[in-house]
Amino acid sequence: AMTVPKLTTVGRMIAEVSAGGTLSFPEMTTASNFTMSLGDNATFTAPKLVNLQSSVLSLAPGRTFTTGALTNINNTRIAVSGGKDSAALAVYMKQRYPELPVEYVFCDTECELPETYEYIEKMEDLLGKRIVRLTAIYENQAAKKNRNPFEFWLNEQYGGFVPNPRSRWCPRVLEIEPFERD
Repeated sequence: AMTVPKLTTVGRMIAEVSAGGTLSFPEMTTASNFTMSLGDNATFTAPKLVNLQSSVLSLAPGRTFTTGALTNINNTRIAVSGGKDSAALAVYMKQRYPELPVEYVFCDTECELPETYEYIEKMEDLLGKRIVRLTAIYENQAAKKNRNPFEFWLNEQYGGFVPNPRSRWCPRVLEIEPFERD
């Protein structure tokens, strides 16, 4: 567990909380260019956070992201993974803050189950908005035929080393980096 007690404003920060970890900013009120990725059963808490601008939140089942009553969200993306937690956040944002310009994004590993793609389409209908699809394959990697992004990174870049709680390369290269370059 890590607590940053006096920080009130964050600008240009990437935070990855490993599996089971906790990161707390008890005084943070504003975050700009903030990228957050939570591992399994990880928790992020910023009870006074009300301003969120140009930021990326990556949530999935078993992760907890707690803030204050957000009153100013500008140019913010919410990652929709196909899991219940990100879906709940997307629906909450639509119902609670329908006027705010939130972009919903799905980072496609191209290894998803067919049901995940169906779920994303249903979420688009429910949200009344297109969910942007991103991929972790760069232009210069497109020549690698018959490989999806996960297989490319697993085999070409990480020598078959499967991501795990101690080496979480998967969320970084398949979720966070595509958000940052798009």
